[in-house]
Amino acid sequence: MALALAACRSPAPQLTAPAEAVTLRLRATESTIQLAHSLTREFGAARADQRVLAYVALTPYRSALAAAEDAADSLSYALVDYLPPDSPLWAAPVGQDRLAIIVHPDLQSAALSRTELRAIFSGEITSWAALGGPDLPVTPVSQAPGSAAHAAFTAAILPGSPLVSGARLVTSPEAAARIVGSTPGAIGYAPASGLPTDMQAREITPSDGPLDITLYITGPGEPQGSLRDFIAWVQSPPGQAVLARTHTSIFTP
Repeated sequence: MALALAACRSPAPQLTAPAEAVTLRLRATESTIQLAHSLTREFGAARADQRVLAYVALTPYRSALAAAEDAADSLSYALVDYLPPDSPLWAAPVGQDRLAIIVHPDLQSAALSRTELRAIFSGEITSWAALGGPDLPVTPVSQAPGSAAHAAFTAAILPGSPLVSGARLVTSPEAAARIVGSTPGAIGYAPASGLPTDMQAREITPSDGPLDITLYITGPGEPQGSLRDFIAWVQSPPGQAVLARTHTSIFTP
């Protein structure tokens, strides 16, 4: 009887070892924070053998670059959408965006060249009549100094020239779109990925090509461990598919 009872016993349950926990720490700026959250979330979902604890810290652009130079900082890597060409930092390209040039919807001007954009934002041109448009004052709208967009625009359009003192300063693509769309004669710029789809402002492409910008994960040196794995995943087809929901893949010509 004892043998019969023993034979009917259910097998002992197999204990599953808990997934290994790894920590991922990253800074992101106002213009990259949503992308950073999306990428870290999807990376964690893709790691079936690990439990990813992601910590993303919202950091002003200049502060993020300063922290990236400090190897002793526990948050020394950052996702940024502009890196100066002469930066000494280690960097891995992970995606692309562009600086969109936007104008008031009533301005039917053709595409402007970079030389004309420079003249507008430096204050050399103050009326649309000088560009064959209406006799209407030009109102430049710029992203605020200290932002990645301002740094990228200055490097591409205003190298060596100051921004005109009368420019209206904004702190987000949404604010740029709102002011440009409601101000006759206004022209501005912003990362295309952050512009609202229902904006009234009209985008124009510079006649000598779009103002492309590259997104990087940057830091004091080549990372190791979970951050290295994360960057490799972001650069892989699954990671690029997540990034392409809002930006442009690094694989796009």
